[in-house]
Amino acid sequence: MDDEPSDLVDLLIVDVVERSGAMRQQLIQDIALARSRYLHPSASIIPYGVGIHGICIESDTLLEESQVLSDDNTLGLHIAPFINMYKTSTHLDIDLSTLPHQSLTQPFHVLDLDFTHDIDLDSHSLDTKTCLTVPVTTDGTIHAVVLWYTLCMDDEITVSTLDDATHWNQSAIILDNTIKVSNGGSVDLKVSLQNSCIDISVIS
Repeated sequence: MDDEPSDLVDLLIVDVVERSGAMRQQLIQDIALARSRYLHPSASIIPYGVGIHGICIESDTLLEESQVLSDDNTLGLHIAPFINMYKTSTHLDIDLSTLPHQSLTQPFHVLDLDFTHDIDLDSHSLDTKTCLTVPVTTDGTIHAVVLWYTLCMDDEITVSTLDDATHWNQSAIILDNTIKVSNGGSVDLKVSLQNSCIDISVIS
């Protein structure tokens, strides 16, 4: 007699990335729960994994949209420090192809997530921390790291959320402290993934 519940399913289709360019909230936790309770051990997950990519940019436009930089924007009132206390580090709905910016690095790999093997409710894979050393290709000041995703549908087919032919935009992590960099140097980044939310900061 089969010990497995008869209502286990063979296929899980996952909506990984919101149109705004952010990973869906509680995504990893929901997949882990589905794997533990509702899927056959041999069930397929589409996409079966995702690659997260980034690029460091300088963009006065993005910086101005994410925080108050001058008293001129508040009718001369010196309230920018108070308002900026409540700013968010993640900026959504960015179209990198039209955003005025200067790329200061080449695109780089941030993280890989394998939904079929790496994610388990009892493991530490739900929360991830890593450090990256990224080569700098252009002099400038890093204001943000723009993120996008490659969805691995199967071993041959992938879909990039950076592709203009798709409906997705990109998201960006605005750095708390901007950093000047020079061509030929490098920047050290700390990456954390917690509750399906990505945070990136510069290692001093």
